[in-house]
Amino acid sequence: MAFPFKSQHFVSTEGVTRQKLNDCATKDSAHFVRGSFGDHIGLVQDALVQLNQHAFLDAKDAASFTAEAAGAFYGPITAKVVESYKNNHKPKPILQPWQKTADNVVGRQTIFFLDDDMAALEGIPPAPEPKPARDIFVFFSGVQDGPSAGAELDDTAVGHGFLMRPEMQAIAKKRNGKFLAIGGGLRRDQEESGIALALKFLRDNMSTPPGKHIVYGFSAGGTNSLNLALRIDEFNKNKPKDAAKLRIDKLVTVDASTKNDSTVRKTTVVGGCVRRCANFFQQEIRPQSDGVGGSFLSAGKDSDGESPSISPNRRLDDRALGRPLPGAAHREIERVTLSECKSQIELEFPAPAAP
Repeated sequence: MAFPFKSQHFVSTEGVTRQKLNDCATKDSAHFVRGSFGDHIGLVQDALVQLNQHAFLDAKDAASFTAEAAGAFYGPITAKVVESYKNNHKPKPILQPWQKTADNVVGRQTIFFLDDDMAALEGIPPAPEPKPARDIFVFFSGVQDGPSAGAELDDTAVGHGFLMRPEMQAIAKKRNGKFLAIGGGLRRDQEESGIALALKFLRDNMSTPPGKHIVYGFSAGGTNSLNLALRIDEFNKNKPKDAAKLRIDKLVTVDASTKNDSTVRKTTVVGGCVRRCANFFQQEIRPQSDGVGGSFLSAGKDSDGESPSISPNRRLDDRALGRPLPGAAHREIERVTLSECKSQIELEFPAPAAP
């Protein structure tokens, strides 16, 4: 594959000359050294002249350099100019890790910086600095008495299923990620509102390349997060050509409600956009009187045939939940699974190392 030169000075070449430039930029065995000659050497010499790297030469050496350039010959004065260019390059010299001063070889680094400097001379803007991938965290609470279900929750909101919220916020902050908390709800209009909010948040904050996308849902929020994944599958199938495909790298559901039939989607199917899913529940082993479900999740598929990887569905018994009173197991399961939910996210998606 051809080396992606930026400057017109090097891009406009073709044939043998372009091949020699490409080899110099990609192969250690093809560096330009004293004694070489040809149009590729002439292009290097011309670049050094246009960058005024020969200005330090005295009259005698300047005449010799002109003669070498006229014959496209890599002679001793060309070597002297190359060495000076590398030692005095800004913002730092062009050196190998073991070198204290530069040599007079035109290799991978030298041809790269010559091309970069010529592009700047030609007025070609430098390529933008790559930005770190941005992680996105979406939290769906259980039904709460405070803020509206299906709406964004501010930092003062508290309620049902909120133990994981500060943990997710802390992880997002440490990773310089974006965090959104949504009030969970089981009414059709509430769920539709929350899913629309989450979809917009994902689309508005998705980076290129994408970071990790983490979704957590408790109780009603567990159902909402499952149905968000199915809605993402629909979006990916019908998205505009220029829109990026969405995904969820990690979905965690804790005692997702499965007994309310007012929800707009299936309540036990994990969408194909999900890469990994963890599911915790207690209801089938110890029925409670609070109307909350919780069940085994199964994998669906998206339009590309992708399916999620579901870690074993975890059904916690009375001993694991501390033998709660009737009606209290739903509250206890969040407390019991809190540290495991947090550790799964941090272990599977460790924060990038500091530069």
